[in-house]
Amino acid sequence: MGEILREYPSPEDLASATPLNIRLIVSPLGLSTSRGAHLIHMSARFAYGEWEYPDKLPGCGPYAMQSYQILFRREIPAGVTDPALLRYMNENFIGEK
Repeated sequence: MGEILREYPSPEDLASATPLNIRLIVSPLGLSTSRGAHLIHMSARFAYGEWEYPDKLPGCGPYAMQSYQILFRREIPAGVTDPALLRYMNENFIGEK
């Protein structure tokens, strides 16, 4: 991910990237064609304000939405199963209402 951030430091930069360049960078992660396309489309929608919630961005789903709710909105969503999110909630929301 560091290489993407060095090459494309802003969402606008990543939105204008060529799919081939992104595929080359993310290919070690697997699924480089779909991940590359999602990164470009997600960046464009994010950069130009064409989104309301993370789960509506290309390539993002329930984990992204739960992370957004927990980390940015300080909400406790139902159905969290990710160990890192559960640990964060336990460490930061105990005793809070």
